[in-house]
Amino acid sequence: MYLESYIFWIKIGIEGIIYYLRPNKSNYIIMKKNIGPTDKVIRIVIAAIIMALYYFGYISDTLAMVLLIIGIILLLTSLINFCPLYKLIGTNTCKKK
Repeated sequence: MYLESYIFWIKIGIEGIIYYLRPNKSNYIIMKKNIGPTDKVIRIVIAAIIMALYYFGYISDTLAMVLLIIGIILLLTSLINFCPLYKLIGTNTCKKK
């Protein structure tokens, strides 16, 4: 019961974000690069630190799960060079060409 409720709200949240990010409300999302090289390195280092803290047992329980999720998000966004939060707030750390 509770798990279904959480999954429902997560799905609604993700669908809302995807709808907001769509240009002209069409059926695709354009993910233009909005993470620069310095930002990318910082995200990877923070993700590595979080994962090392968990691996060596310095964090555990709920805090560990929350930080691991944040670490995974940071790692994924750095690998694809796109941050949805940056898109929402209009930030771009890439150098202009």
